Amino acid sequence: MLNTVSFPGLSDGILELNRVAFTLFGQDIMWYGVIIGTGFLLAALYGAARSRDFGLDVDFILDLLIFCLPAAIVGARLYYVAFRWDYYAGNWSEILNIRGGGLAFYGGFLGGVLMGVLICKIKKRRILPTLDLACICFPLAQAIGRWGNFVNCEAFGGETSLPWGMSINGAAPVHPTFFYESLWNIIGFALLHFYSKKRKFDGECALGYLAWYGFGRMIIEGLRTDSLYIGSTNLRASQVLAFAFFIVGFGLLCYMHMTKKYRTCPIFKARTAGAPAETIPDLDDLPASTDAEISDINQINPETKEDTPMKELTLFMLPRCPHCKLAIKCQEELMAEHPEYQNIKITMIDEAKEAALAEQYDYYYVPAYFVGKEKLFEGHAEKNDVEAVFKKVLEM
Repeated sequence: MLNTVSFPGLSDGILELNRVAFTLFGQDIMWYGVIIGTGFLLAALYGAARSRDFGLDVDFILDLLIFCLPAAIVGARLYYVAFRWDYYAGNWSEILNIRGGGLAFYGGFLGGVLMGVLICKIKKRRILPTLDLACICFPLAQAIGRWGNFVNCEAFGGETSLPWGMSINGAAPVHPTFFYESLWNIIGFALLHFYSKKRKFDGECALGYLAWYGFGRMIIEGLRTDSLYIGSTNLRASQVLAFAFFIVGFGLLCYMHMTKKYRTCPIFKARTAGAPAETIPDLDDLPASTDAEISDINQINPETKEDTPMKELTLFMLPRCPHCKLAIKCQEELMAEHPEYQNIKITMIDEAKEAALAEQYDYYYVPAYFVGKEKLFEGHAEKNDVEAVFKKVLEM
């Protein structure tokens, strides 16, 4: 399990790599698994830290991890076995032997995503924001995980005379394609991380990942010597899928930005629409929620007039959304400035907690205002927008 690696064009040094990290209860624990696990853990921590930015919560992220990780492993194995069926057809016992190698990223990606979509359906969570966050986590995990290939001395390319050519066990230098992909992914992660704070619509980061990773993998896969092929053709399976990822991701991004056929993502528009940061209250400024996560804004406006019938208004919101916090502050200011608005009873519903109730209403984004089931407004709500809603409610 020992290999030697050198980079003769850069240095005379030689690295001795042992695939075994340590032994536990008589079982060898491989560096490949340790590195893959580290990448997964860091990506999971990142996803948990950014969950609120996408209207999600840590508990939901944990649910995704519990179910999507096994699905990804199964998908990665099935993909590999399918394209090496000529071998596994006569070695059925080896199909479950994943310690012997044979996990393909695309199978893991498809398995994890399909399970994630199913969990979103069951939990009644929005699929596109979830995919956005997942597709920022993927390149981070991949960038780290590819170094497991380095320790295993695998996933390398053909011979090269480039200065950074990698010699394995004294053989001719080859392309360190594991490093190419790791570098490409870490750049992609950084770009998606910073751009996600200004994303225009839900699903944009997911499309960006498909385009970025697809383009890089399409090129890098062509350099590798261990590709899986489609049947008896010369078509590399991963290269074909990478090309499809790139075309779909890049094509849809161009279409959406050229046609503007999208609704601006509300969670980030509040700051980019000119609203100064100080106008967005902290989470602590929100009225306390009840056990059902439903609160009445009139509870903080005790001067409600008793001699006029109350008008019922429903607000669907997310506590961590700056849009919603800004709308709530505007509501409070308007009710303090105009006594007539104090006769509007506003029931605030956290759509993340009351998903079943929110599903009955026709809206895409929060904040969303309803009288009964008639939608009056949704999306970025500044003070004049909230006042327009109040005026319409009083006219009804």
